[in-house]
Amino acid sequence: MALALAGCGSQAASTSTSTTVAQGVIAGVAAPCIGRSITASQLANVSVTVRVSANAKTVETQTVTGEPFAYRFVVAPGLYEVSSGGEGSLEPLSVAVRSGEVVRVNVPSNCL
Repeated sequence: MALALAGCGSQAASTSTSTTVAQGVIAGVAAPCIGRSITASQLANVSVTVRVSANAKTVETQTVTGEPFAYRFVVAPGLYEVSSGGEGSLEPLSVAVRSGEVVRVNVPSNCL
């Protein structure tokens, strides 16, 4: 025990000078591309991939399955585009995220 106390007393207290920027959140519901006649059990197996991009580069993706098809991304403050689907899908939705803010973005179905 004396050795542990001697070790604790021999180090100077450290201080951190870095500043942490609070993140923001992009959250919402992504509507799946489904036919008109689908059963509840079929709907439970449908998935939608949501993509968040910045400066034409994917920042993060998330695949949500079944209702309510809700997604949530924690991101640094900045400008983003939110989309679902692949080529031929709808235009991405633009969103600005501020520190500590939750931005709700519901992504429509990418059926064309």
